[in-house]
Amino acid sequence: MKISVEKSCSLNLNILVDEIKERCNNRLNIIKILSNEKWGLNQNTLGDLYKSLVGSILDYSFPCLNSFSENNIKKLQAIQNTAVRSILKLKYDTPSNIVHHGT
Repeated sequence: MKISVEKSCSLNLNILVDEIKERCNNRLNIIKILSNEKWGLNQNTLGDLYKSLVGSILDYSFPCLNSFSENNIKKLQAIQNTAVRSILKLKYDTPSNIVHHGT
């Protein structure tokens, strides 16, 4: 059974995006915890944490972005949406269009 090179490449990119998503979500959990009021961290500090913990992973994957499918880009966008909600201390079900309108 032959798998086309394009399909094989697509599968490899899906695996790569899933690995990126998992690594980002693990680090994003730290930001979610620290965004709790009891820690008293402001938005600037939480934003800096995001840039160093999660943003660095996404920046590293940036050269591959043109090769990602629309579905994979949506997976990465979901990570950023979650991060913005945590940093701005919004409810987890705040719609994405409102999240991005406020930034």
